[in-house]
Amino acid sequence: MRALVVAVCSLVGLALGGCTAQFNAFQIPIEGGEGLTSEPVRLVVDNDAGDVIIEARPDLDGPRVTAIAHRSGTGERSPVTWDGHEGASTTAVVDRASGAPTLRVTGRTSGHEQIDLYIRTPTIHGVDVRTTGGQVQLTRVSGPIRVSNAQGTGDEMAPIQLRTNAPLSEGVTLTTDRGDITCYASEQTAGALEMTTVDGDVRWISENGTVTNARAARGHYAGTLNGGGAPIRMSTGYGVVRLSLFPNAGDTVPDHHMANFERALGDADIPVW
Repeated sequence: MRALVVAVCSLVGLALGGCTAQFNAFQIPIEGGEGLTSEPVRLVVDNDAGDVIIEARPDLDGPRVTAIAHRSGTGERSPVTWDGHEGASTTAVVDRASGAPTLRVTGRTSGHEQIDLYIRTPTIHGVDVRTTGGQVQLTRVSGPIRVSNAQGTGDEMAPIQLRTNAPLSEGVTLTTDRGDITCYASEQTAGALEMTTVDGDVRWISENGTVTNARAARGHYAGTLNGGGAPIRMSTGYGVVRLSLFPNAGDTVPDHHMANFERALGDADIPVW
């Protein structure tokens, strides 16, 4: 059964900083997710268009996936029906073929709408994300991380933000064609560092981290970070690339309209799609 919730100003206006748009928000059932509680989960997200917000939340008793649909290029979350002719769909499936559980979330659109995905689970080890026309935010994740973002069909920026208390030592690749890349992580992060922007600046900040064999040029910085290891690559076609290493970096959680939405209504009030 497909259910619809419309969040209007009287319910969430304050949390959303004013309200002129309506929302279609759904909890996405997770196929094969029974019994999945606090064990580490690898996330694979393939979204045609829209934001992807991923957060490790140790206080939860299992994974949760919420989707919000809106029209492409409007700048507002306006109503989108989820009937078949719209061509919009979201699925979430747990795959245990490799032993450790992998949560695969897929968003498909007809090209006229976007799907913003908000994915929370107690522990995250390994992330692979592809989307366009939105922002990607990763909070308190660990393990190998790969994100591919792109501008999409409109004028939207496509930034990437990664904030984690864990050291990044198993490989990181963050790429977008248009938007800033911001990475805050533990001071124990180590690897073969390479930061690149075609049009913008690169910024590296750490009080205790060391980079040897450094190579710097306009829009480019590379070197061996804290003794080296797996590649840490961040690249944008337009924007600033930042890497900052400091304690408790994952606690600098960014605000986001999807988190505001859930704080205002609560999970129990968001219908299952």
